[in-house]
Amino acid sequence: METKKAWVDFNLIKAAVTMEMLIVQYSITGLTKTGDELRGVCPIHKGKSKREFAFNLGKNTFCCFAPTCKARGNVLDFIARMEDCTVRDAALKLDEWFEVTKQEAGESASGAESLPADNSDAITTLITEVETQVSRAIHHASLTEEKFLALKQLLAAR
Repeated sequence: METKKAWVDFNLIKAAVTMEMLIVQYSITGLTKTGDELRGVCPIHKGKSKREFAFNLGKNTFCCFAPTCKARGNVLDFIARMEDCTVRDAALKLDEWFEVTKQEAGESASGAESLPADNSDAITTLITEVETQVSRAIHHASLTEEKFLALKQLLAAR
């Protein structure tokens, strides 16, 4: 990180970064999907059981069931545990990795027309940014759909 920020918006980071993004960031493999959950070996304590750890994609949370670890929480907590840092430093890392505040301010790359034709690094970066945006959109759509269905059920029960 180049400069130390005085303030970081935890809610903005949590809303913008999904567990799917972190799975890709850390190249976590060997996960088994069941409903909204992905289960596998705990990436934090590097356990042995393939069912001791779960990412809940719908809730954007994680949990380790191993008695020696018991890590749980949101994306900030996950990074804090993986990087052995504070939650604030985790938020700063996520902001740096995924350029959350930069994108919120509209400062991210605007499109392929700004890239030189022979710059494969820039193209790779743009692809990564698009994948990140699509992942965020899918996550937010899923959360919106869940809330809408819950609202419909509440209204139907009246």
